[in-house]
Amino acid sequence: MKMESNLMSHLVLLLLFCFSCKSEVNIENFSHRELKYTQLPVEIKILIRDISEGENNLIDNNLIVLGETTNYELEVVKTGPWVAHSLLHKKGQNSAIKIPRGFPHPYIIYNNRLYFPTNYNIISRNNYENIISSSYLEYMLE
Repeated sequence: MKMESNLMSHLVLLLLFCFSCKSEVNIENFSHRELKYTQLPVEIKILIRDISEGENNLIDNNLIVLGETTNYELEVVKTGPWVAHSLLHKKGQNSAIKIPRGFPHPYIIYNNRLYFPTNYNIISRNNYENIISSSYLEYMLE
């Protein structure tokens, strides 16, 4: 009887542990497409242009949330001093979207879609020519 009780308590603890864990879904599992600058929503083009002209101080942000969708947070997961990956959390949910190391910044969220350039150092000041000739990825978050 004591063995069954002990086994049952271990099983309950194991189930509690499993249900309390946050689940992570890799961003690459989401539907996505590649867009040219001209295909981006107007709001994102304006933001990128403003950053390149130095009119916006968001250049150093890893995550920029536009519009009414302000319920996302970015967590950078490190292994020692190195970035292992990032986790995009939607407030109020017990899950996260894992963004592997190597995805260029900034991550821009607009209308429950995630946008970012396909190359590094594209969105920077005085770099408008490279910005408009570059490609961007759009991931549907919902």
